[in-house]
Amino acid sequence: MLEALPDDMRIGGFPEVPWFGDVATYVPRAVHDERLWAVVTFVRLENSFVLARVPRGWCTPSGHIEPEESPEAAAVRECYEEAGITCCDLVRFGTFIVRRSDAKIRCAAVFGGRASRIGSIPANSESKGMGMYRLSQIPPIYWHWDELMKAMFDDAYIRLFDE
Repeated sequence: MLEALPDDMRIGGFPEVPWFGDVATYVPRAVHDERLWAVVTFVRLENSFVLARVPRGWCTPSGHIEPEESPEAAAVRECYEEAGITCCDLVRFGTFIVRRSDAKIRCAAVFGGRASRIGSIPANSESKGMGMYRLSQIPPIYWHWDELMKAMFDDAYIRLFDE
């Protein structure tokens, strides 16, 4: 049985969902600790979200934080490596939390930002393309769409597009 989330990771409004044998949720605030291992970045370009086509399918630019790299630097790097974009106005939206079946907790910093420049995807990238999609177009193509991902995109939409 999975352990309950620590008090600093509890907040209402976002569902807990099965996540490949584990359980995932989202907290709309930063959680800073040793459990931070990856980043997820919601990027606005014009009136659309930027998605990258990586081996698992279409998704937001995301990936592991390299040793000695800040979460912000990792978000900028992943945007460039997976979508060929320069991301600016980066803001930490919250924390994606995975409670593993072995009771360990892993966290990904969730950012939002704006694409300031579109370039080419680096030749050595795992990504095979970049696309711009309106929120209504994302559910049928996203690599793993569920109620949590819907809630996270809705939250990102409010923060990035409701100006």
